[in-house]
Amino acid sequence: MKKTLFVCGSSWSSASTKTPGQHHGELLATKLGYDFVSLARGGISNAAVCLQIEYAIKQQADLVLISFAPTDRWDIPILDSEFAPSGEKYIDQAVNRNMGRYDIRQGLINIHYNPSVDLSSTNSFLSQHPTMLSHTFNTILDPDGTGTLLTKSQKTSIKMFIADLMDVNWKWQIDAWCVDSCLRRLADSGIEYLIHIDQLKLKENNFLNWMPDTRYMNFDVTPYEVEIRDDPGYHTGLDEQQHMFATIYQHIEKNFTL
Repeated sequence: MKKTLFVCGSSWSSASTKTPGQHHGELLATKLGYDFVSLARGGISNAAVCLQIEYAIKQQADLVLISFAPTDRWDIPILDSEFAPSGEKYIDQAVNRNMGRYDIRQGLINIHYNPSVDLSSTNSFLSQHPTMLSHTFNTILDPDGTGTLLTKSQKTSIKMFIADLMDVNWKWQIDAWCVDSCLRRLADSGIEYLIHIDQLKLKENNFLNWMPDTRYMNFDVTPYEVEIRDDPGYHTGLDEQQHMFATIYQHIEKNFTL
């Protein structure tokens, strides 16, 4: 039976329906002779990336390629109604009416994968009724973007949260704890893995000291962080994808026994 490569992460890791077979994850799977499964999705939070990793573990992946995103994103419940049953949203009896939207038994299936260029959005296992929206603040607040799934009052609450309650350094700390815990589960599973992009810069900030350097290469995407014409979703042209693939494959060839 063919082995399987699962790719987890945000936009940099997300293969695109616009360029079949040309993303670095797809190129790697082809080179290794593995089946390819993309779970990565543009704009997704690091907590949701951890759900992707847990899904890959449950599916008994043979190799998991992982990227982590910046902290400018959040996870928000998709509500059934904008109003409490009484019609008053913030009375004490109503403020907890939406607690427990997330179903811990469903894991990644809770997360909304908006129909988009992300190849992951075509996965058949995804729920038609997700419970959580996971995205960047900019996209959440965009009146024409994924934020259309949120109520008007939710968007107002998010703006107030960002202005009055959000601390980016504390959010980084939460993301780092979450990622560290999830990666330990992955390591304990015995599944081979490689963190190839880490925009959290975890090792630079004294996290993942337990992890062998062979499992952490942190490809530098900074030179690619420029606008390109007709972005396929992963922010680069095909030449850059070839270069990323070659660099990742060289690292795997040197450090892995697959």
